[in-house]
Amino acid sequence: MKALVDSGSSLCCIKKSLLQKLCPGLTSFKHSKCSHVKGISSKLIQVDGTIRLTIKIGEQDFEHDSYIFDDIHHSLIIGIDFLQEHKCTLNFAESQFETKSGDRIIGFHSAFKIGLVRLTQTIDLKPMSECLVPMRLSNIADGGVALLEHVKSLENKENGLARTVVRPNKGRAMCRVLNPLSCQKHLQSGTVNG
Repeated sequence: MKALVDSGSSLCCIKKSLLQKLCPGLTSFKHSKCSHVKGISSKLIQVDGTIRLTIKIGEQDFEHDSYIFDDIHHSLIIGIDFLQEHKCTLNFAESQFETKSGDRIIGFHSAFKIGLVRLTQTIDLKPMSECLVPMRLSNIADGGVALLEHVKSLENKENGLARTVVRPNKGRAMCRVLNPLSCQKHLQSGTVNG
């Protein structure tokens, strides 16, 4: 089974449909301390409950509380809470996921594609604001998950694309654009932002 390791997520999350597939007889969940959380698009998402999961990575088992959601962008998300509690690291130099003792748990494959992220419409960003806007993605296949980042050569520009994990659909995705200045910024359709 594939899981998304997301250091930008403060919680471990599981989609209810996956949980029901893994535990068909399970009908009730432990009550969650919070009723809603803010998702990647800043939309509030209802928490259906929590469950203590045994997550097997490689040959090692890890017990961890996971939050249950009806609809999230990935069936299983391993968040920063898991990585911190179990003192895990992602060793990109060696392409390995490691435990606190430095034992290799599992190798991973990391393949980064470089593509461009362009505005699909002209927008005016209010001072000291952010907004979600539709972007056109080049060189990024539909169906996969992509990490979008601000282009280093654009660092002198006053607006920027927030680092975002997206699942492109027909070459497009919603992305957060920031304006940290005290004046309004006008951005033309087709502007490269990442």
